Amino acid sequence: MKQLKKNFWTPILKGLAILGVLLICCGIGGWVYTYRIDHRSVPSLSAYCDIDFKTARDGKGRVSSATLSILDYRYSNTRFSPQLRVYIDGIAWDIDGTAKQAPPTYSLTVYDEHHSFKNTNKLFIEFPAEALPELKAANEIRVQLKYSDGIVLDLPLNAPDLAYWQEQLK
Repeated sequence: MKQLKKNFWTPILKGLAILGVLLICCGIGGWVYTYRIDHRSVPSLSAYCDIDFKTARDGKGRVSSATLSILDYRYSNTRFSPQLRVYIDGIAWDIDGTAKQAPPTYSLTVYDEHHSFKNTNKLFIEFPAEALPELKAANEIRVQLKYSDGIVLDLPLNAPDLAYWQEQLK
Protein backbone atom coordinates (compact mmCIF):
# COMPACT_ATOMS: atom_id res chain seq x y z
CA MET A 1 0.00 0.00 0.00
CA LYS A 2 2.82 2.42 0.85
CA GLN A 3 4.44 1.68 -2.52
CA LEU A 4 1.13 2.43 -4.30
CA LYS A 5 0.71 5.80 -2.52
CA LYS A 6 4.30 6.79 -3.25
CA ASN A 7 4.00 5.88 -6.93
CA PHE A 8 0.66 7.69 -7.20
CA TRP A 9 1.83 11.06 -5.77
CA THR A 10 5.30 11.22 -7.34
CA PRO A 11 4.18 12.17 -10.90
CA ILE A 12 1.66 14.68 -9.54
CA LEU A 13 4.29 16.39 -7.39
CA LYS A 14 6.75 16.45 -10.28
CA GLY A 15 4.06 17.99 -12.50
CA LEU A 16 3.23 20.64 -9.91
CA ALA A 17 6.92 21.45 -9.46
CA ILE A 18 7.38 21.83 -13.22
CA LEU A 19 4.24 23.97 -13.44
CA GLY A 20 5.50 26.17 -10.59
CA VAL A 21 8.88 26.68 -12.27
CA LEU A 22 7.16 27.53 -15.59
CA LEU A 23 4.88 30.08 -13.90
CA ILE A 24 7.85 31.72 -12.17
CA CYS A 25 9.74 31.90 -15.49
CA CYS A 26 6.70 33.43 -17.22
CA GLY A 27 6.38 36.02 -14.45
CA ILE A 28 10.04 36.98 -14.68
CA GLY A 29 9.83 37.14 -18.48
CA GLY A 30 6.76 39.39 -18.31
CA TRP A 31 8.42 41.71 -15.81
CA VAL A 32 11.56 41.99 -17.97
CA TYR A 33 9.44 42.69 -21.08
CA THR A 34 7.39 45.47 -19.47
CA TYR A 35 10.49 46.97 -17.81
CA ARG A 36 12.26 47.14 -21.19
CA ILE A 37 9.28 48.87 -22.81
CA ASP A 38 8.94 51.42 -19.99
CA HIS A 39 12.71 52.10 -19.79
CA ARG A 40 13.55 52.09 -23.49
CA SER A 41 16.43 54.17 -24.84
CA VAL A 42 15.90 56.07 -28.06
CA PRO A 43 17.76 58.78 -30.02
CA SER A 44 15.03 61.46 -30.09
CA LEU A 45 11.81 62.68 -28.49
CA SER A 46 9.53 61.55 -31.33
CA ALA A 47 11.08 58.07 -31.21
CA TYR A 48 10.16 57.85 -27.51
CA CYS A 49 6.62 59.20 -27.58
CA ASP A 50 4.00 60.84 -29.78
CA ILE A 51 4.42 64.61 -30.02
CA ASP A 52 2.21 67.28 -31.55
CA PHE A 53 3.52 70.83 -31.95
CA LYS A 54 0.96 73.45 -32.99
CA THR A 55 0.97 77.20 -33.44
CA ALA A 56 -1.82 79.77 -33.43
CA ARG A 57 -1.82 82.99 -35.41
CA ASP A 58 -3.32 86.37 -34.61
CA GLY A 59 -5.50 88.41 -36.97
CA LYS A 60 -2.43 89.74 -38.81
CA GLY A 61 -1.07 86.25 -39.54
CA ARG A 62 1.74 86.39 -36.96
CA VAL A 63 2.42 83.47 -34.65
CA SER A 64 0.84 84.31 -31.31
CA SER A 65 1.32 81.06 -29.39
CA ALA A 66 2.76 77.57 -29.63
CA THR A 67 1.73 74.41 -27.81
CA LEU A 68 3.22 70.96 -27.38
CA SER A 69 1.29 67.79 -26.61
CA ILE A 70 3.17 64.66 -25.55
CA LEU A 71 1.61 61.19 -25.37
CA ASP A 72 3.49 58.29 -23.79
CA TYR A 73 2.25 54.73 -23.39
CA ARG A 74 3.65 52.72 -20.44
CA TYR A 75 2.86 49.55 -18.52
CA SER A 76 3.95 51.32 -15.35
CA ASN A 77 1.46 53.61 -13.62
CA THR A 78 4.04 56.39 -13.11
CA ARG A 79 2.78 59.76 -14.27
CA PHE A 80 4.32 62.72 -16.05
CA SER A 81 5.35 65.62 -13.89
CA PRO A 82 3.45 68.73 -15.05
CA GLN A 83 6.73 70.67 -15.24
CA LEU A 84 8.72 70.41 -18.44
CA ARG A 85 12.19 71.75 -19.07
CA VAL A 86 13.05 72.69 -22.64
CA TYR A 87 16.63 73.49 -23.63
CA ILE A 88 16.79 75.85 -26.58
CA ASP A 89 20.42 76.00 -27.74
CA GLY A 90 21.49 75.13 -24.19
CA ILE A 91 19.30 77.72 -22.43
CA ALA A 92 16.78 76.13 -20.06
CA TRP A 93 13.12 77.11 -20.08
CA ASP A 94 10.99 75.70 -17.26
CA ILE A 95 7.39 75.50 -18.38
CA ASP A 96 4.38 74.43 -16.34
CA GLY A 97 1.81 72.34 -18.11
CA THR A 98 -1.04 69.95 -17.51
CA ALA A 99 -0.39 66.24 -16.99
CA LYS A 100 -3.03 63.51 -17.06
CA GLN A 101 -3.06 59.75 -17.14
CA ALA A 102 -5.67 57.49 -18.71
CA PRO A 103 -5.94 53.88 -17.54
CA PRO A 104 -5.24 51.00 -19.89
CA THR A 105 -7.85 48.99 -21.74
CA TYR A 106 -7.94 45.28 -21.09
CA SER A 107 -10.12 44.20 -23.99
CA LEU A 108 -8.57 41.48 -26.14
CA THR A 109 -11.23 41.92 -28.82
CA VAL A 110 -10.21 45.53 -29.51
CA TYR A 111 -6.42 45.27 -29.29
CA ASP A 112 -4.44 48.47 -29.83
CA GLU A 113 -0.66 48.57 -29.66
CA HIS A 114 -0.67 51.81 -27.65
CA HIS A 115 -3.66 51.54 -25.31
CA SER A 116 -4.10 47.84 -24.57
CA PHE A 117 -2.63 47.03 -21.17
CA LYS A 118 -0.73 50.36 -21.08
CA ASN A 119 -1.39 53.60 -19.23
CA THR A 120 -1.55 56.69 -21.44
CA ASN A 121 0.36 59.70 -20.07
CA LYS A 122 -0.57 63.06 -21.56
CA LEU A 123 1.33 66.30 -21.11
CA PHE A 124 0.21 69.61 -22.60
CA ILE A 125 2.26 72.81 -22.43
CA GLU A 126 2.03 76.27 -23.91
CA PHE A 127 5.33 77.94 -24.70
CA PRO A 128 5.81 81.46 -23.32
CA ALA A 129 5.66 84.18 -25.97
CA GLU A 130 9.30 85.11 -25.18
CA ALA A 131 10.42 81.61 -26.21
CA LEU A 132 8.90 81.71 -29.70
CA PRO A 133 11.73 83.70 -31.38
CA GLU A 134 14.25 81.43 -29.63
CA LEU A 135 12.47 78.32 -30.91
CA LYS A 136 12.36 79.72 -34.43
CA ALA A 137 16.12 80.37 -34.52
CA ALA A 138 17.24 77.29 -32.56
CA ASN A 139 19.91 74.91 -33.76
CA GLU A 140 19.09 72.34 -31.08
CA ILE A 141 16.07 71.76 -28.89
CA ARG A 142 16.10 69.22 -26.06
CA VAL A 143 13.11 68.28 -23.94
CA GLN A 144 13.45 66.99 -20.39
CA LEU A 145 10.54 64.88 -19.16
CA LYS A 146 10.12 63.87 -15.53
CA TYR A 147 8.05 61.03 -14.12
CA SER A 148 6.52 60.73 -10.67
CA ASP A 149 8.95 57.95 -9.71
CA GLY A 150 11.98 60.22 -10.28
CA ILE A 151 12.97 59.05 -13.77
CA VAL A 152 14.20 61.98 -15.90
CA LEU A 153 14.52 61.75 -19.68
CA ASP A 154 16.49 64.29 -21.69
CA LEU A 155 15.78 63.84 -25.39
CA PRO A 156 16.58 66.03 -28.40
CA LEU A 157 14.32 66.81 -31.30
CA ASN A 158 15.48 65.05 -34.44
CA ALA A 159 16.26 67.12 -37.55
CA PRO A 160 12.87 66.61 -39.28
CA ASP A 161 10.96 67.59 -36.12
CA LEU A 162 13.14 70.65 -35.57
CA ALA A 163 12.56 71.72 -39.19
CA TYR A 164 8.80 71.16 -38.77
CA TRP A 165 8.67 73.26 -35.59
CA GLN A 166 10.60 76.08 -37.24
CA GLU A 167 8.39 75.94 -40.33
CA GLN A 168 5.32 76.26 -38.09
CA LEU A 169 6.85 79.32 -36.42
CA LYS A 170 7.46 81.23 -39.68
